[in-house]
Amino acid sequence: EMIEQVAQIQQQQLDVVIIPVGGGGLAAGNCVTLRAKLGDKVKIVLAEPKELDDAYRSFQAKELLKHAPENQLNSVADGLKTTLGPNTW
Repeated sequence: EMIEQVAQIQQQQLDVVIIPVGGGGLAAGNCVTLRAKLGDKVKIVLAEPKELDDAYRSFQAKELLKHAPENQLNSVADGLKTTLGPNTW
């Protein structure tokens, strides 16, 4: 729906989409849909808070990592506190 709404309002396609990464499920589903609908025409950027950067650190280390114990985030956005799992890694 987002893709169609942007095309209607802007008269053009999306060129960049920023997706939050928590446990990875929402990001994975969005990536699959965006690639299926728009192919390589759209740049997909995955984002997470600096304090809870398990996805970034996992990517750098090439292995699944959890949040660093010293990193905590006080937020009502509980999805930010989740970590990648084996299915989303």
